[in-house]
Amino acid sequence: PLLGGCYAFQENKIEKFPVKSKAKGLTDRHLVYIYIKLPNNHILLHKRHPGDIWAGLYEPLLFEFPTPPTDNQILEKLSAIPDLLVSTLRLAAKGVRHNLTHRRLWIDFWIAESSHNVNLPGFIEISESLRDTKAAPQIIKKIYSSLETSTP
Repeated sequence: PLLGGCYAFQENKIEKFPVKSKAKGLTDRHLVYIYIKLPNNHILLHKRHPGDIWAGLYEPLLFEFPTPPTDNQILEKLSAIPDLLVSTLRLAAKGVRHNLTHRRLWIDFWIAESSHNVNLPGFIEISESLRDTKAAPQIIKKIYSSLETSTP
């Protein structure tokens, strides 16, 4: 019943329609998470803003780089945060790959122990034991899990 109004049928071009749009290219994003542990057994988490991946979910401090960062680049960004004094910094996961529809994420995850309690704008302080009560991206939950199994 629809053939009478079908342009492709009338022009004998059925095989050319619908026009398939070109697939979007896969872009790489390099994410570095800093999991800040405070002396009072609390951690700092940030709620992601709308307009990007994982909007409304909670995550540790995030630095994003256009290419894989060096340790010095990470340390520079971390030392630029006022009032944050890190006593211990250790790499917990490096180069964790996570694929999304049009993005390939490369994630490094660091644990920073602060020598004093600190308030960072836009972050909430929460007991580490309550961390899982805050919605987080699946890949971050997996990294949290791996931290628990690798801790002596």
